[in-house]
Amino acid sequence: MRAAWGRYRQEQGLHEIGVKDGEALIHPAEEAEQRVFGVETRLGARMNLRAEIYQRITSNPRPHGENPLNTGEVLGELMADRVLLRPTHAEARGVELILEGHGLKAFDWSASYALARTEQTINGVVIPRERDQLHTFHADISYRPSPRWQFTAAWQYHTGWPTTAVTYSNYTLNNGEVTIVGNAGPLYDERLPDYHRLDLRATRIFQLKHGTLRVFLDVFNAYAQDNVLSYEQNPQRLSDGSIVTRKTENTLFPLLPSVGIIWDF
Repeated sequence: MRAAWGRYRQEQGLHEIGVKDGEALIHPAEEAEQRVFGVETRLGARMNLRAEIYQRITSNPRPHGENPLNTGEVLGELMADRVLLRPTHAEARGVELILEGHGLKAFDWSASYALARTEQTINGVVIPRERDQLHTFHADISYRPSPRWQFTAAWQYHTGWPTTAVTYSNYTLNNGEVTIVGNAGPLYDERLPDYHRLDLRATRIFQLKHGTLRVFLDVFNAYAQDNVLSYEQNPQRLSDGSIVTRKTENTLFPLLPSVGIIWDF
């Protein structure tokens, strides 16, 4: 059994001022209190089971920019939906179970499940963080037929990330022209579809006079799952004045192979 408790204080550096989101001030230091309790036991000679429960409470969380419509956008500060959030409280808590198997002939494997929440309080309302995922599952297996070859497969699944709904309506301008305006619903009140993918790796190992050389081939998203990161909506007004919205999915990378080299010396 293991238990841990700590308080942490993190000052804001000059380079961390959110200039891209209109910030110009250094905010008070964030303070976090973290509690962890875990139990680990052996199941036979070749399996371990570990269970952990944790809680992290953050006081004075810094303002930060997020994209409630285009979640996951790399250059989010360039998008029109960028908003500056000023939470007064933040909390992450969860339970994790990890099962590991070692030395079963040429195989090693592990599987884990997590039930977790990451939330923030804004204007007295508790909402999820941008990457909140209630259920998360990982499984991986490694096969070593010889000292020169290693094959690995890793699969992951988690429930959908938060997103924000948008409704569209007609709006009459001062000149009498009618245009379409979008109205965002409650922040992060909806969820994207569940996320899952399989990654594969084959590694050839060379023992050199000076170190070890590993040449590997990776296949990201091996079964080419279309994981949704956000929606792009195109509203159109019909002749009777009603509005229909065509919603298309912005997805993560499809099947993506890559090669690499690692030299340890």
